[in-house]
Amino acid sequence: MGALLWSYHLSGTTEPRFFIALRGERHPEAALTPQYAMPLMAMPKPTADAALADLLTEPKILQELSGWRASGRNGLLVMDSQLPLDWQRVPWESLRFEGQPLAATLLTVRHAKPLFGQQPLTGARAAWLNLFPKNEFNFAGELQKPIATERLSRILPRSLKSGLDGYDELFMLAHGDVHGLLDQEKRLFELHTAALPRRVWLLACNHDGAMYRLAESLLVRGVRTVVAATGELSAPEIATLLNAWFERDDGATLEDWLLDRRTGVSVAGSIHALTLFGEVMLDDSSVAHWNEMSWREWRETLVDVPWLAYGDKRQFQDALKAIDSPALWPKTLGRLLPQALSAAENLDHRTMKVLYKRYKNAVGQSPAMSCALAYTCYRCGHYDLMADFLINGLQYGLIPAIDHAELLGAMTNLLIDMALPTVAASIAGKHAECQIDDLEARELQNFKRLDWQARIALRQRRFDEALHFLEIKRQKSPDANDTRELAWLLYVAAWKLREGGSAAQLVRYRDEVQKVLDALPANQIGEGNDGAAYLLRALACYRWSTGDEVLDAPLKRWLPLVETGLTMPDPGPWAFVGCYLALSDARFATLGSHALESLDHAGYWLEAAGLAALGVDPAREDALMKKFGSMRDKVLTRLAPWLESIGVMVGGRDGCNNIPPL
Repeated sequence: MGALLWSYHLSGTTEPRFFIALRGERHPEAALTPQYAMPLMAMPKPTADAALADLLTEPKILQELSGWRASGRNGLLVMDSQLPLDWQRVPWESLRFEGQPLAATLLTVRHAKPLFGQQPLTGARAAWLNLFPKNEFNFAGELQKPIATERLSRILPRSLKSGLDGYDELFMLAHGDVHGLLDQEKRLFELHTAALPRRVWLLACNHDGAMYRLAESLLVRGVRTVVAATGELSAPEIATLLNAWFERDDGATLEDWLLDRRTGVSVAGSIHALTLFGEVMLDDSSVAHWNEMSWREWRETLVDVPWLAYGDKRQFQDALKAIDSPALWPKTLGRLLPQALSAAENLDHRTMKVLYKRYKNAVGQSPAMSCALAYTCYRCGHYDLMADFLINGLQYGLIPAIDHAELLGAMTNLLIDMALPTVAASIAGKHAECQIDDLEARELQNFKRLDWQARIALRQRRFDEALHFLEIKRQKSPDANDTRELAWLLYVAAWKLREGGSAAQLVRYRDEVQKVLDALPANQIGEGNDGAAYLLRALACYRWSTGDEVLDAPLKRWLPLVETGLTMPDPGPWAFVGCYLALSDARFATLGSHALESLDHAGYWLEAAGLAALGVDPAREDALMKKFGSMRDKVLTRLAPWLESIGVMVGGRDGCNNIPPL
């Protein structure tokens, strides 16, 4: 036996549909619910009338099912198509739960192939084939209304030779025995036709699993969905079912109709005596594509596959809409929300706090959650809280490789900002050892690591090495229009020149940056890591480093936006621009003072101290360094036990200086 997935579905209302899904035994045995995951003890194969509580011993699962049953809601028991035949044919409907057959609450779907967000089959053209003996039951009279309205067309056995693919569904009305369907002469009936509709109803008594075997053969022949009886089904019950089916609301899915009809009906044949085979609509909501990712990740045991493409703003906005949708499964929310938080760190800083609150109220703990919350604290300048979240995430027993890599990457960023480049380099090395199975995910982590390697080298004044890593990163950028690496290249080259070195590509970088900035409007700030802000930071640094007054005019065009940028949730790059302008020209002293205040308020204390010491406001250096030192000590107190546990030691000041290139 395999694993369980509990989740929800919305179908036109805010009321969720409940289902339990079972997958094959080649996967690890585990239980997944909307709120938690747990190991699942090996389940003995059920026998008729066995107690569910004796098979499924997890109390939380039984409590969940009990809650849905008490509220009068029905759901699906979804048997994945990879489960062996003997598990598909188990009499699930007869299992006992709280004194009732499981069929009272759950409709079983065998050999299930879930559908997500697809147009359901509405059954516009339907045919019926009556194999009951003549004069035994007047189906034509009982089905007069759907026949008269031409919603149901009668066919004869001889019509099968021409094929039935012109119909959407076929209703087969017959007696059945242990071998299959019986014709009007009580002989075995073989459905010989080369073309069948997408959906077939086998409305005949199921003896010794004969209808199950026939349904399985129809799936092999191309039928998408089969509705079959699980036991006895009388002719009057068949007629009642058909009339009700053709009187249903337009657009109602088969699954919704079967579940709605079960409510308030006693468990004895009729609607409770039906089971589905094949395709089943699990979610036709606007967020079905996200829930499908959750399903695929569970069914295929996918790991290390990110759901959000790096830097994709359109997909990010779609994720934000999905997160607030009641149709999103809680399990999906648990995977999507941390990724949206991580994406917001790059694309929309204001959204981070909103997602942070949503996340804490809605989702349980996980390594991915810890990493996402850590980055939220990072953007707010709460580095000690960031350290807490990272340590929490790294202490999980089994961490997916992609989550482990993200946690180590966040840790590297934190250590760089705490002026611990040697320790950061050690953690970046461990990041490189993460064995991520997905090619694209591994390449993305390698791409991110180039950034940390460049920043570590820059913090240690190894300018040529920093430029080397940034050039590689620029060539590997997944977005040809991304200017982040170009901005960093000019910034590092300008600092190298300032420190007495030579930068052969300095002028080329400057010209490229100017060309990009000239083409951008100077009246709008981006929601996340604004590319223009980093380009301006680099150009302002170049202006200060070279004394090139020719740049004054193009830089002044951006002054109103720079002042606005100082009020952003993360004013970092904008404040750097203001400080470099103040260092270049005394006329911008007030702007520099405001920029320094913004850096102080946002927790950029080391960088602010360095800029103050360079001349923006030397009197503030000591106070800013004390703030940084205090925060650094808090962070180290939290990180020291974990660092020691992996053999990484913090020695001396490790490059803690006032130079502000980071």
